[in-house]
Amino acid sequence: MRKLYAWGLAAILLSASGGAVACAQGRGFVPVQGQTLPARVDEALKLARARAARSRFWLAYEFNLRGGVAIDSVPGLSGVATGKVGEFETRRAGLFMLYEPGAASPSEIKVLSLDQTPAVGGLPAFWLEKSANEESLQFLQGLLKARPSGPAAQQAVVAIALHDDPSVAAVLRQVLQNSQDVPVRTTAVAWLGRLPGQLPLLAELAREGREQPEVRHAAVTAIAKGREPAFLSTLEDLYNNAAADRDLKAHIIRVAAKSEDKGAAAEFLVKVAENEPDEDLRRQALTSINKKLYRRKARQ
Repeated sequence: MRKLYAWGLAAILLSASGGAVACAQGRGFVPVQGQTLPARVDEALKLARARAARSRFWLAYEFNLRGGVAIDSVPGLSGVATGKVGEFETRRAGLFMLYEPGAASPSEIKVLSLDQTPAVGGLPAFWLEKSANEESLQFLQGLLKARPSGPAAQQAVVAIALHDDPSVAAVLRQVLQNSQDVPVRTTAVAWLGRLPGQLPLLAELAREGREQPEVRHAAVTAIAKGREPAFLSTLEDLYNNAAADRDLKAHIIRVAAKSEDKGAAAEFLVKVAENEPDEDLRRQALTSINKKLYRRKARQ
């Protein structure tokens, strides 16, 4: 029996009215039918093992991608970018899962743009159509239970965060609460920082002394990158109440120094330089101020 090789999706066509996406599978991309996403996954696993039992293979489906996302489309930047991506915004994306022979869960997960032909390395590939948000998010949570740690788990969290659905923040909070894996939890924190309304939770995480240090640092970084109006005053409050945690204070100085709100950041750093009893932290604040001044003069 001949092997099935994936040469990509032959066509992904938008209707003239901007309605549902119609997918036409190209040579080697095997379409799989079924009433639900889990049913299509089960059917694809059966087909893959029957046709290419000793080969690795891909399962893939499209999901509803949130706006303001660029996937491998920004020049000089690989991976996912969010925010003001402009002309580089990705319109459609798919979840691609690489399975090892006989494995029940994927060893690798990728979110790939469907605006161009996905690269699947010449392996057999099975197309599971487009999935609704609810079943896709439930499926990804199931993948996290089956594979709770490692790069695939982290990518599952990224895929959750990229869904265009109001429940994403709640799902990421569940991941944060239920997972014991530090990289998975820090990934969830990082993506919560890109969603509106999460500043109180992030501040609580950063403030919690019993929390994992990596998660506290990730929360501080997420606060700084989230750019909510009160983010810098929140960082200042965290700094003033972190007297016993020198590492956290040093991290707050670093992220504040990178703030785009240069005036408020400089004001905060000056306060640290003037009032901080720890000499090393004062020096770090002064160094950050000098770097800001140097960059400002260089631009003039």
